[in-house]
Amino acid sequence: MARNFRAVAPYLLGVVILAGSAVFSLNSQSERWFQEAWRLEEEGRLEDAIERYEWAVRAYTPFSRNPSRALHRLQQIASEAERKDATQTAIWAWQAVVSSLSVVENVFQPHEEMLLEAENKLAALRHPASATSIPRTTPKPLESENRTNKEE
Repeated sequence: MARNFRAVAPYLLGVVILAGSAVFSLNSQSERWFQEAWRLEEEGRLEDAIERYEWAVRAYTPFSRNPSRALHRLQQIASEAERKDATQTAIWAWQAVVSSLSVVENVFQPHEEMLLEAENKLAALRHPASATSIPRTTPKPLESENRTNKEE
């Protein structure tokens, strides 16, 4: 058993180092994008800031604070734009939330409640006449599927 561990240990150590450096790199990149977004927002370049916040979220790793901060800032931008009737800006910000969270690959969907909120807000902004909440339910089997399952 010890002989097998000695054979595998260098590879295991390599994987741990590689994973650690990837997480560190993503966190650093997320921090840079968040700071750049903040600077762009202060300069009045809101479209560019929204894009950088989106990039900061896409660099998601568990326990990183920058994606959450960027998401909350996008949510604030969208809400402020809605209050000011700046529909296009609100759409851009909510779309940034949806697209950034949709590409995050993890064991679970981080910030799922914010993703659902953003999808509902986008639907309401794009189609104000039919503004209803998007239900998230498990589809029911068709009647024909029920009969087939019962016959088996």
